[in-house]
Amino acid sequence: MAPRGPGLAGPHPGGWRDPWPPCSGGRYRPLSRARRRRAEGSGRTAVRVGSERDALIADLEAARTAPGLVGDWSARDLVAHVAFWCDHGADALELAASGKGGDFDYDTNQTDAINEEVFAGASTLTPMEAYEREQVAFERFRDDLAELDPTLLAATLGNGDSVEAVVRYDGPDHYAEHTEHVRAWFTGRADRDDDED
Repeated sequence: MAPRGPGLAGPHPGGWRDPWPPCSGGRYRPLSRARRRRAEGSGRTAVRVGSERDALIADLEAARTAPGLVGDWSARDLVAHVAFWCDHGADALELAASGKGGDFDYDTNQTDAINEEVFAGASTLTPMEAYEREQVAFERFRDDLAELDPTLLAATLGNGDSVEAVVRYDGPDHYAEHTEHVRAWFTGRADRDDDED
């Protein structure tokens, strides 16, 4: 290979290798004056950027607790709701695994009352606390399900439902139901659906 000159990748005539091939804005090219010079009024701009960011964060925070995502529920309320039902499903799994599935006495007629109670409790949480609860509940549900003897999925619980039915209605089916609500809200279909009722 023929020796190359300084600033080119490859062997240097002097025996050392220049690792930096030439390119636009190469290492020997100084920054333009525009980059070196402090922007005029940058202090005012920084204050404005900071206040605009603060406004955005405040609006996002308010949006997480604003009603209307699903009926009167906010995003925080919905996350607290799915956290509760994940824990509920995990309770059923633990009872089944311990041989006490008969103690699971959930009655579907209680669902609305339970949801109202969860909704009231969610108002005391920050959005982050709701998300953390959901994460813990989901991991518990997932781990209990992974450890469950598969033959127990067919077992009948105290309320007459199979373990598998509870897993479905408190787990994937429930998440799918509310995923549709969130998607409808983002696309504006939720408003149209409310108008049709």
